[in-house]
Amino acid sequence: MPGAKQGGTKERRAAAGSEAVRDQIRKLAVGGPQAREEKEKIYEVSDSEDEELEDDPSERTTLSGDWYKPQEVTDAILEALKRNFVFKGIPQNHLVEVVGRMYGISFKSGAVVLQQGALPKQDDCMYYLQQGEAEVVISGGADAASKNHGEERKVDGHTVRIPQKPGWLFGDVALLFHSPRTASVVAKTNITVWAMDRRTFLKFVMKHAQGARALRFLRKLPLLKGLSDNDLIRAASRMPQRMYEDGQPLIRIGERGDELFLIRYGKVRVFRPDGNGGRVEVAVLGRGQFVGERAVINDKLRSADCVAQGQVQVVVLKKREFMDLDNPLLAWMLDYDAVSAVIRSLPQFKGLKQEQMENILDRFDAREELMQGDTILNQGDMLEKLYVVKIGEIVLYRNEERVDDPNFVHEIAGFSYFGETAITQTGKCPYTIRVASESLHLLSLPKRQVDSFMGRDTGLKNDEAVVAALKKSKFLANMTDPEFKELLKACEQTDYNPGEVIAVANSSVTNKIFLVKSGEVMVVAADLALPDSGEVDVRKLTGSERQRLLAGSIFNDKALNSPETASLEASLVAGTPCGIITFTTSDVEKVMGGRAMSRSRNALPGAAAAAEERRFPRVKFTELEFHRIIGTGQFGLVRVVRNIKTNEVYALKVMHKAPIVESKQIEHVINERKILEEACTHPFCVRLCGAYQDKASLYLLQEWVPGGELFHHLDVEGAFDEPTAMFYAANVLLALEFLHAKGIVYRDLKPENLLLDTQGYIKMADFGFAKYIGGDKTYTICGTPDYQAPEVIMRRGTTKAADYWALGVLIFEMLVGDPPFKSLTGDPWDTFRRTLSGRFYVPNFISDQAADLIFKLLQVNPDKRLGSDKRLGAEEIKRHRWFSRIDWKALEQKRLPSPFRPRVRNPLDTSNFDNFDNVDLEPPPVPADRAEKHSQQWELWDWIEDRP
Repeated sequence: MPGAKQGGTKERRAAAGSEAVRDQIRKLAVGGPQAREEKEKIYEVSDSEDEELEDDPSERTTLSGDWYKPQEVTDAILEALKRNFVFKGIPQNHLVEVVGRMYGISFKSGAVVLQQGALPKQDDCMYYLQQGEAEVVISGGADAASKNHGEERKVDGHTVRIPQKPGWLFGDVALLFHSPRTASVVAKTNITVWAMDRRTFLKFVMKHAQGARALRFLRKLPLLKGLSDNDLIRAASRMPQRMYEDGQPLIRIGERGDELFLIRYGKVRVFRPDGNGGRVEVAVLGRGQFVGERAVINDKLRSADCVAQGQVQVVVLKKREFMDLDNPLLAWMLDYDAVSAVIRSLPQFKGLKQEQMENILDRFDAREELMQGDTILNQGDMLEKLYVVKIGEIVLYRNEERVDDPNFVHEIAGFSYFGETAITQTGKCPYTIRVASESLHLLSLPKRQVDSFMGRDTGLKNDEAVVAALKKSKFLANMTDPEFKELLKACEQTDYNPGEVIAVANSSVTNKIFLVKSGEVMVVAADLALPDSGEVDVRKLTGSERQRLLAGSIFNDKALNSPETASLEASLVAGTPCGIITFTTSDVEKVMGGRAMSRSRNALPGAAAAAEERRFPRVKFTELEFHRIIGTGQFGLVRVVRNIKTNEVYALKVMHKAPIVESKQIEHVINERKILEEACTHPFCVRLCGAYQDKASLYLLQEWVPGGELFHHLDVEGAFDEPTAMFYAANVLLALEFLHAKGIVYRDLKPENLLLDTQGYIKMADFGFAKYIGGDKTYTICGTPDYQAPEVIMRRGTTKAADYWALGVLIFEMLVGDPPFKSLTGDPWDTFRRTLSGRFYVPNFISDQAADLIFKLLQVNPDKRLGSDKRLGAEEIKRHRWFSRIDWKALEQKRLPSPFRPRVRNPLDTSNFDNFDNVDLEPPPVPADRAEKHSQQWELWDWIEDRP
């Protein structure tokens, strides 16, 4: 590929849905951006490729074996060890013995002392630099939080050099945590070092050093997992130990929370008032758990007595030092605690399953930080949210007079909340609510989010919303906007009370289509006898309910694809008060003037439709001949197939029903099926050619794109030049613009999901995470960590702006070879933390125009991100000066020369894909009790008699 930079082997990244990443990212927090100019001043950066440094044994010499060293050298090493927290607590006589066991080594200039990324070995050492100068050389991801030890400082996408002089102690952290080296250390001149081998380190340090033991204990705690090694050392150095005897209180109710405790061993009993003058035990805390953290962070009085049960040892952290830790997990853990405590106390949410609880937690708005005197609500304002006070105090006023109302502001687990009545019914706020403390952190849950979650959505509020819902039907894909407006005139609306029968299966033939405008509707099995009208007890329908339709759902629209009317396959009963819009197939035919309605490919006019039909004629599953497997996924595989009658080659995506059902991903799969058909009319999206099913599996027949993944070519080349990256980015931008215009967000943009056709143009594939959101937001977490936008990680709601963030990451990766927030260790925690900080480095070899575009796409605030303008959208990005050489119309018509055409020797050539021929092909069986329950979910797939 012309203009590319040589690269190495890239690791393929797997995307994950909300279940896979939920626990990892729940409590992360956003940091502030850092200017590009500032970064360029911090490090000495070379524009060369990442340097490969190799240790040459000939360049080092072990000094005298008697380990003799002058007294001044011994004293200098002793002082260095005493200053290092890892060695804290080692008695002087043991420190002297440690220094006595250190042996000298000399290295020639240019020799590698430590190798970045080297895995831990038994002969690893820690070193003290006595003579000469060394430098830390780092290639790869950056850890902006590591500030103290040069060995721990890392910066993305280039080589960094940090000079070190005599007196420097290095290599201790890797020995302590038995972890890979995070940087290389190279002799800048001839140097002499004194080495402590791993055996000595473990014998003396791990046995006698309180600091080392504390660090290893702290590193195991999930709460502190996000801290860098140096921040952990900094925290541990400020945490003295304290002993408590049986029955001795650690904290008392009513005390000011100035410190928190971490239990090293022993147990602590927690008591709260029982309301009758006594107290009741509510919990017993053990090793590794925090005591008193809520009062510390919340700046409130202690709300419980905590008493030692037996002998207890704790480490103590003062409030200021705890809040100063550079760990977003600490900042956000309280959000989860506060919201969870409040939600679980409200009767409206009683009985929620864990998955449902997670869902409602995701719907809280981003936290607000207010200052003393700020007004949250004025008396008479509409109260439309549940508010949770995480940190701080509020005060109530009525007619400008201060009042107290414990029935309005409630307390639970140390947190305040108010406005819970808004969850069920909005009304006017009876008070003016202001901030009483110096600052206040507030979380809020809008009623509309609760309504949507509980199936009480206010529904389709206007004609535009109704049309948007109708456009989701594949059977109405070729209707124009004027025709939809005409159809609305023929629609009828009926309101139903809970339990009212809307329609009965098998009772009579019907050509009606049902659209839920508001409320929720129960889809009941056809074999359950129901009256043609009237009401039934919805509690008795639970076992027969097959599906629940919410606002915007369409039922029986497949009647539009049937030449004759037929009876309904299921009955409809109002589950809540609901509004139903109905129209008939005849209404649609009148509006459309008899034009075909069934498939989106038929929506193409005249000759284009005929050409499309010639290119992708309808294919019978039994005519497919199976060839090589070119990919595997969570639910199945992808293989190349050939139509034995026409010789047309396709890609067949096979998804097994059992894991889809077990992992509760049915909605994702159905979305993929619907969106594929919606997206397949764009030249830069793969086309859907058929959908089939048997008892065990689902099949999506798609056009064959033989050029392979962009990921593969980027892996081979290392990085692309700017014209190449610009061409591919423009392809992707047009595809995103097309999807966004249809109200669809893609949510999984990455090189692995971009294929090259024989002309060298992009085809966007894998729509498993794509979702129709219209002008709303979605709160589900999914995608690949390297490409997830900050608002996705923080569950603040995903819009099209998240796709533009991913576009910025893609452009960066194409130009540099790695994504901007890549973790050096592969730990997603590190990736999330980097992403939320918004800090990254653009190498000097990237043009100012490209750098400007990347910075504008990688704005942490989605409202400030390029492309977020509601009027311009993608046009705002297309107008950027980096794309000034792109003829957008010619590009969409594929009239521009592509920078690279993949080599394809024949229609069945799979050389641009990996080989997966040895994967297990046998799908797991679908549980019998679930097969029937979910049978109607797969109605978009045509049945085949036998699976080859």
